[in-house]
Amino acid sequence: MKKQLLILSIFTFVTALSFAQKADVRLEKKYSPKEITQMIQDNPAQYNMLVYALDYACYVIDQPVEKDLTGFTTIPVDVTKPLNFLDLGLEIKEQNQYFLIQGTSKMLVVKSIWVLNHELTTKKK
Repeated sequence: MKKQLLILSIFTFVTALSFAQKADVRLEKKYSPKEITQMIQDNPAQYNMLVYALDYACYVIDQPVEKDLTGFTTIPVDVTKPLNFLDLGLEIKEQNQYFLIQGTSKMLVVKSIWVLNHELTTKKK
């Protein structure tokens, strides 16, 4: 009986460890390792979307000159570094988000959940 319990414990530990190794540690800025493991198990589509979003959710555009931008939030962004929504303290939402970039004539765009999922399902493999 002790052997079986030991084997089961080792198997459980190795399984949990393998999930932790597969997880993208960049998500730990918002989620605990336990939450990430749970997401991988319970909602892998959400996990895959978030990992994809870490690299592809944000991009920079020129501010449109013909548009009134007074209602937009201004945020500091270092456009010389790779953009990551978690590093910027942002979340992926149901709609695209637009922010003025402090000290520039640029805007940061953060793609929506729908856009990111659409890109994931239509990208060429």
